[in-house]
This record gives sequence, structure tokens and C-alpha cells, in this order.
Amino acid sequence: MGNTCTGQPKTIIIRRGSQYPVKVSIHRQTKSNKQRISKASFIISSHGIHEIRNYGTNRCWLRCFNENVLRLTDNKGRVLKQIAINQAIDGFSLYGDYILLCYLDSSVRMIHIPSRKETFLFSTQPLCPLHISNMPNGDILLSLCDEETMTVNSNSQRVVIQYDLKGNELNRAQNTKNGHNIFVVPRRLCTNISGTNIAVTNKTADFSAHLVLLNENLELTLRYVGHGRVIYGDADFRNQEEKFCVNDVKFTFSGNILIAENWSKSVQLLSPVCCPLWVVHHGVVSPTSVSIQNNGHIWVGNLDGSVLDICSS
Repeated sequence: MGNTCTGQPKTIIIRRGSQYPVKVSIHRQTKSNKQRISKASFIISSHGIHEIRNYGTNRCWLRCFNENVLRLTDNKGRVLKQIAINQAIDGFSLYGDYILLCYLDSSVRMIHIPSRKETFLFSTQPLCPLHISNMPNGDILLSLCDEETMTVNSNSQRVVIQYDLKGNELNRAQNTKNGHNIFVVPRRLCTNISGTNIAVTNKTADFSAHLVLLNENLELTLRYVGHGRVIYGDADFRNQEEKFCVNDVKFTFSGNILIAENWSKSVQLLSPVCCPLWVVHHGVVSPTSVSIQNNGHIWVGNLDGSVLDICSS
């Protein structure tokens, strides 16, 4: 979408399945909108920021690409606490005083932050967990796959599963009502405050990923394939040729959706049904992760290892 939201209003076509086009307009970012300015920035590593998790106000846990180290960092870049992980991990989440981790050996474990004691929770074999997120009711969500390739067939296991902390499977998203795979490779995922909407990034090529929204029953509701285009329900989906890659996604407190988009090097705000609202931040490097602080600030982790603290003006 690039600078679409900062120029004149533009009409966008939203597809309900293969027909019934609906016209909407993107809001211009003007002085009357809730503009945002960069409050602070710092470099935490020479590696890109893989993931940011909010931990109170003006503090976040960070992990960088190619590093199995978690750092608790304040908004001035000072490392307040550091936890080294002795095995390869992919995603992590926060659960009260615990950190939940996805290990590449197909296990889910947790670390007690004060004591740093590690506890095995359960195995996901034969699937490998790619990312983890908390649900408001205390359950957790995992994105998992049998193999992280872009080739999908009827036997492929590319799923999002809801577990309790004992590893009991409660629900899963895998196929549409028409029997097709929902995901190619599901990766980042998060829920809104009420747990009624779940957003999942769906990787379809090395530098291509769109957004999938599920309801509380893990049923597919829509896909946001970029540039203002939404496909509702179980309509057939074909990989898009246009450049669009959602690196990360978070719900705001009001239920809007924040995405970090690779090609436009921007952080964009979408409505709960994925109508583009405006560009929150446009940078010179690709944003790789976003987090929303308790005070409403947005932390943006970038490919160059920098972190921005963006606040409302």
C-alpha cells in the first residue's frame, strides 16, 4: 500500500468471495487524524529484530534473528535482563511471570522469569511449532507445520491449534469448509482482547505473506491479500503476484489490526475487517515485528536491528 493512506482518498475494491464488490475509502492521514511521531530509537543488535513482546510500560522482551537470547529492554535500549536459551527456538510469548517458547525439537516449554527455571510442557510431534500466542481465557495458540515448504498437498499439515497448558488439543484451523488447506505456512498469530478474532500471517513464498482472520471457533472468516483487497469466507484463493508480505501482526486495544509490511517498509493500521485506515509509520528499512505498549505506544523492530518507540502526538 505504500503511501496510499497519506495522499488523497482512494477507492478500494473488496471482494466477497468471487463477486459482490463493495467499495470503501481509505482515510487520509491528516492533522485531524491521530498522527504518530517517533519518540525514541535505539540499536539492540546487528541482527534484525525477530520478535517483540510488551512487558509493562516502556519495556519489552526482544529476540533477534539467528539468536537464541531473550533481552528485556527499556525504551532507551538498556538491557535490563537477559536469558540465553540453550536450544534453537522459533517463537515466544509471555504468560504472567513466565515465558512460553516454541522449540524446534517440537516441544513447548516455559521459563520462570525471576528464577529462570525451565519446565517442559508438552510435545507437538510430529509437527513443528512455529509461533505461539496467548488467548484471553488462558489457553495458547500455536502455528505448526509438518515441513516449512511452499508445496502443499492433501496430506500436508499446516495448522493453527488451540491447546491448554497440559497440551490437550481443544480446536484447530486446517481446512476450509470446501476442504482446501487454509494455510501454506502459518507463522505469526495473535488474538484480540476478547479472543473473538485471531489473526495469522500466511507465508506463501519467500517474500510473500498475507493475513488470515479466524473467529473464536478457528473458522476462516477472511483473507487480507494486500493493497486494500479482502477475500471473505471460503472463496478460492490463489497466490498473489503483487508484492505484499506481512511480517508481523498485532491487535490494538480497540480491535483494529496493526501489520508490519515488508515491501512498503511500513506499519499499517487496518479496521477489524481489514479495511486500510492509514500508515502509522513509513521507514527506510523493513519492519519485522511490532508490539503495543500498555500506554498505547507502538514499538517497531526493524531488519537492521533498530527499534522505534512511536507515540501519539
